[in-house]
Amino acid sequence: MENQMPSFIYPATAELKRALRESTLQTDDDTEIYYQYAKQPNNAELIIFIHGYSEHSDCYLSIMSWFFQRGYHVASFDVRGHGLSSGERGFITHFKTYSSDLHQVITAIQQQCQSRTINLLAHSNGGLLTCYYLLTHEKAHHPQRLILSAPYLGTHPKILPIKPLQWFLTQATKLYPKLLLPKKAKHVNLTHDESIMKKIAADKKRLNATSILWFLAAKEAQDTVFKCAKHWPNIPVLMITAENDVLADNQKIQQFFDTIPSPGKLTIAPPGAYHEVLNELDRETTYQHILDWLITTPCHD
Repeated sequence: MENQMPSFIYPATAELKRALRESTLQTDDDTEIYYQYAKQPNNAELIIFIHGYSEHSDCYLSIMSWFFQRGYHVASFDVRGHGLSSGERGFITHFKTYSSDLHQVITAIQQQCQSRTINLLAHSNGGLLTCYYLLTHEKAHHPQRLILSAPYLGTHPKILPIKPLQWFLTQATKLYPKLLLPKKAKHVNLTHDESIMKKIAADKKRLNATSILWFLAAKEAQDTVFKCAKHWPNIPVLMITAENDVLADNQKIQQFFDTIPSPGKLTIAPPGAYHEVLNELDRETTYQHILDWLITTPCHD
C-alpha cells in the first residue's frame, strides 16, 4: 500500500509523520486489517499499541510519537470493524476472531520491523482481547513485556445492565443479531483534558454505538480470562488503572492482577484519572513510568 497518511486529528510529531508507513493484511476470513508502523534506522525494541472499543489506531499517534522519539519502533492497527479495517462496525460474535487477527497482525508487524523484542501496550477492550489471546491462542506470540491500560476485564457497576436486562438482550440478539445500542460512554467524561474530549467528539472514525453481540462476547471473554488467569505465561505486566474509571471495573482489574503469576508485575494508578488514562492532563508522567518500567524490567522467555 502506498503511504497515504492518516488523518491527524490526534497530533503526531513531524518525525513520526515522516517515518510512518501504512499497510493492510487479509485475515483467514478475508477481512482487511489496516496497520501503521514507524521504524528506527537501527535495531530497536518494538511497541505495538492495541486500541479499545470504538477507537482506532490514529488515537495513539501522540503516544507513538513520544516513544518513537525515545528510540522505539512503534506500530498500531485498527481492530476489525473499527477505523480503516473492514468488517461490520463494532460487530463480533466471539473473541476467537479478535485473537486470530491479533496473531496475524503481530506476525506482519514483526516482519516489517525486524525486532526481536516485542512489547504490547493495550488499552481497555484492547487489553481484554490481548489477555484473551495470550491465554487461549495455541501459537500466541509472547511479547517480552505487556502494558495494560485500564483493561476491560469487567464492566463498571454503574453501566452494567442488570441481570434481567442482560437476559433480555441475549434473547433479543437471537432475533436481531446485529442490534446496536447508543453508547453510554458517549456521555461519560473520558479524560480531564478538554481538548482531547473535543477531538473525540469530532472524530468521525469512532463508533457511536455498541454491538450487543460484542458486549456478550466480551463478557464471555472476561469469564475465560479469569478462569485461565493462574496459567498466565512468563510475561511481565505493567497494569495502569484509572482511579476514577466508570467504564472498566477496577476491582476486577485488581483481582486479575493479584491472580496472574507474572514476573516483575507492577501496578500504577495515576491519581484522579478517568478511563482514557493515556490521554489525561498529566499523561507524560504516565508515559515516563511506562518507559522506566520497560527499561528496568528484564525480558523473560
